[in-house]
Amino acid sequence: MIGEILAGVTLLVYLGYTIYNIIKNKKERWMLFFIVPYALLNLIDEVSFIITKSHDNFSFLESYGIIGISAVLLYMILFKLVVSPTSVLPKADTKAYKTSSLSKSKAEAYKREFLRLMDKEKLFTNSNITVNQVAQRMGIPRQYLSEVLNVYLKSNFQDYMNKYRAEEFVECLKDEKFKNYSIMGVANEVGFKSKSSFNTTFKRIYGVTPSEFKKTLASAI
Repeated sequence: MIGEILAGVTLLVYLGYTIYNIIKNKKERWMLFFIVPYALLNLIDEVSFIITKSHDNFSFLESYGIIGISAVLLYMILFKLVVSPTSVLPKADTKAYKTSSLSKSKAEAYKREFLRLMDKEKLFTNSNITVNQVAQRMGIPRQYLSEVLNVYLKSNFQDYMNKYRAEEFVECLKDEKFKNYSIMGVANEVGFKSKSSFNTTFKRIYGVTPSEFKKTLASAI
C-alpha cells in the first residue's frame, strides 16, 4: 500500500510541476485543458485511496475517468501535430549548422532572394508549396535554404509561409476586390488550406481571431 501511495503522490507532484512550468513559461497552454482535469482526477482518487484503503468507491474514475482523459490527451496531441506541427515539435537547433560550408555572404544573398520571392512573387499563396520547391526555384540545395531560415531568419519554412499568408490576408481585407469574399475564401486565396491552421496562426500573430480582426477593421473604416 505504501508503494501505491508513493507512486500516486509522485505522479501528482510531477503533474503539479508540469502545470506550474506551463503557466510560468506561458507556452503550450492548450495542454492545461488535459493536465488540470487529469491531475484533479488523480488527486481525488489518491485521497480516496488513503482514506478508504481502497479504490472501489471511485471505480468509475479508476475505470473510465482517468483512462478517458488519457485518450483525450492522445487525441489533442495528434490533432496539434496535424494542424500545427511546429507548435508541438521542437524547432531545429542552429548548432547543427556550425560545420556548414555556407558562407555568411552567400547566406545573406540567399536570404534576400528568398524574401524577394515572398514579397514580389508571393510564392506563399501556393498552398502546396514546399521548401524543396523554393530551394529549386532559387537554384540552391534544400539544406542551404533551411539554414538561412533557421539561422538568419530565426524561423522555419512552414512558420514563415504562414506569417506571410496572415499578413497577406490582412492586406486583402483592405482590398475592395475581396469585399464579398468569406473569411475562409480570403484565407484560401492567400494559401491557407486548413481553417484550424489559419485561425491558430492568425491569433498567434495578431492576438485576435480573423473574424474579430475583420470587425475591428470594418469599424475603423
